[in-house]
Amino acid sequence: VSIKDRELRGGSGGGYRPLTAGEANENLDKDRLKILQDRYKASPVTIQETYARIMDKWKEEDLNGFIDQTVPYPHVTDSFRAKLSGEEKSNAAKVYIVSEMRTEDIVPILSHLRINVPYERVLGRDLDDIFRIDMRTDLDAIQNQNIGSELVYIDSNVERLVEYAEDTSLSQLLLCFATWGPSTPSMRSKVYQVPQINVLESAFLPSFLDGDPFPSLPAKPSEIIYNS
Repeated sequence: VSIKDRELRGGSGGGYRPLTAGEANENLDKDRLKILQDRYKASPVTIQETYARIMDKWKEEDLNGFIDQTVPYPHVTDSFRAKLSGEEKSNAAKVYIVSEMRTEDIVPILSHLRINVPYERVLGRDLDDIFRIDMRTDLDAIQNQNIGSELVYIDSNVERLVEYAEDTSLSQLLLCFATWGPSTPSMRSKVYQVPQINVLESAFLPSFLDGDPFPSLPAKPSEIIYNS
């Protein structure tokens, strides 16, 4: 955007500079994003494809550098590693990882972080897919494999959680909002307005991974689905 503004103004752009990650997260809401897409004639699909290719190229050329720079929330990573670094305990909840990343990239990241999740429970996009349109197919499959189980779905994406709360086909999932994700105060306020969404603080995560009951949930989880 900064480069394009500079080109349109035919000069230095009056001191324009790239937005920091924090500025983008706080200021780029849906309406402003739509304005930018219209102004520069950039379709959402093109933006997604460009982003996916850049991230994939980075991972292919420097996986360790990618992991060091893009895996946030070390206290959350530590919680997963403490509970999932060795053999799976019989009484602990089974953990699934669902992600918009490629499965082939997620597995070495988990290995690098010493987090043991069986390959069949790591559900990302296929190697040749630029991006995933919807993860509900994976969630449906997990539900069908675990009928009668207490399935907990953890996500920091507010819009996706609200959408899933309105989807009756996902009614078996107990939805949890991860407070440690990149959400703004206005986003978080939406969560508190949806009674089907539980708020999960990172302090509860270790006992949660052990299969202990969460205060607002009816029973202890037997399967945990983590979107990250």
